[in-house]
Amino acid sequence: MRVLADNNHPNLIFCYERWKDQEAIDYHREQPYTTKICKLVNTVLQSSVEILNLGETRPEPDHYSKPVNLDDDIFTVFSIFKIKKDYHKRLLKQFEKHIAHTRREDGCILFDLYTVDGTDDTLAAYEHWRNASALWDIHSKQPYTVETDALIKEAVIDHS
Repeated sequence: MRVLADNNHPNLIFCYERWKDQEAIDYHREQPYTTKICKLVNTVLQSSVEILNLGETRPEPDHYSKPVNLDDDIFTVFSIFKIKKDYHKRLLKQFEKHIAHTRREDGCILFDLYTVDGTDDTLAAYEHWRNASALWDIHSKQPYTVETDALIKEAVIDHS
């Protein structure tokens, strides 16, 4: 389980959880610490919790990142994006290629992509980088990243 706060919106919090199976989730939900936090959450949130059950893609999520070095300044990105109707298969195919390259980058610790159960218009990416520069100065300039970014710009629903 990881709890992440949005750097630009400190009141926006993401929780990322992985569970072995439904039995493990049920056990977790019954624990006193879970019931206590759920009661607290229900009294302090400005809006209701949105839960997305994530489905796996190809290549399968790594779940086990590369080792972290002592001098790493971990930079985490968690993105949820809505896509236009006819882009689901194209994006999954592009990301399959993209992720295979990205995971080989020295600066990439973890890069996973997920579908969202029950919908084909939402994808979620979960990334850990050794530092922000590994993402913005190196990864973002790779040819496969430029290609993926162009397709994402075309496919993502503009909320502006």
